[in-house]
Amino acid sequence: MSHFDDNEIAPTILLSEKVVYDPLKRTLSRGKLSTSLTENESCLLKILLTKTSNKREIMYEIWEKRGTIVTESSYYKLVRQLRQSFKKVELDENLIMTLPRIGILYTGEKSEMPILSKYNPRNTLYSYVKCFLQKVFARSL
Repeated sequence: MSHFDDNEIAPTILLSEKVVYDPLKRTLSRGKLSTSLTENESCLLKILLTKTSNKREIMYEIWEKRGTIVTESSYYKLVRQLRQSFKKVELDENLIMTLPRIGILYTGEKSEMPILSKYNPRNTLYSYVKCFLQKVFARSL
């Protein structure tokens, strides 16, 4: 059961300019390194990429919204699992930062990658190159 609308287009996200997060496939990849995320890990990462969230918000979004009652240990285990997945693709696990009494957040850089259309390969290449060049020129200013 998905937490998000099946018709929702989930863009691929580049994390810290190194790791590609594909929310549809629920994978993190960096070159030849790749790891699959559980549905809950992927949901947690989506939340962290959107905003700083406290423990209650995350527990509600991931479990309670579906009628599952869990303890705080499930929350801590999930955060630990996501950090371990970051390590598998050589992404610093400390990019998932816990702020005591405030919440948890992703502190690294993130940028949406263009959605690659399988229907128009020419448009795909153009979009990718355009996005790449915008990032290169943005850094040089």
